Amino acid sequence: MAENEPEAIARFQTVKDVLGVTQSFVTVIAVIVGGAWTYKNFDKERHAYARLNLGHQVHHVFLTKNRVLLHVGLELNNTGLTRVTSKKITVWIQQILPILSCKSGYQCLDKILDDASNSLDAKDDIFEWPILTKRTRDYDIIELEPGEKETVDFEFIVPDQARVLKIYTYTRNEDKFSDSDEFGWTYSSYYSFPLAAKEAPK
Repeated sequence: MAENEPEAIARFQTVKDVLGVTQSFVTVIAVIVGGAWTYKNFDKERHAYARLNLGHQVHHVFLTKNRVLLHVGLELNNTGLTRVTSKKITVWIQQILPILSCKSGYQCLDKILDDASNSLDAKDDIFEWPILTKRTRDYDIIELEPGEKETVDFEFIVPDQARVLKIYTYTRNEDKFSDSDEFGWTYSSYYSFPLAAKEAPK
């Protein structure tokens, strides 16, 4: 016996409703699975953590016979997917050449350098070059959104006999800062003055 039209319509509507519920359920499962996969990869690759690349732009100007103005531009580049915040930056200027003597009042490096030259297994990975000057600057807040760049400028006065300097910078990471621990990003570079004789303004 042929199914009458009202019964056929009702049966079709029932099947349609079942398919709709099934599709909705599959969609929900797909969203959950996709979200879990995204979160797993986000956490695995540490995308949730702030990432900051540092760089230096260094220039100098001879001021007087004994003084050189050293300009350090600290480049901050947020390469991560989250906002970077900092409230503290420190810059150290260290002298490499000429090597300062033990009588100059700075740390004596002669023995450390001799030991490193005569040993295949050096005790220290980084030498403690004498610090000529340093600068710590506190901020209310420095904020960099993902992809944002900024340059922070510093000026120092260094002696004119310096030939090669090491510039070391530290930028604090506020997301990991606490009263007991201080985390941040560091960067160092070397700067050589021209080999030609220095001409200072008279």
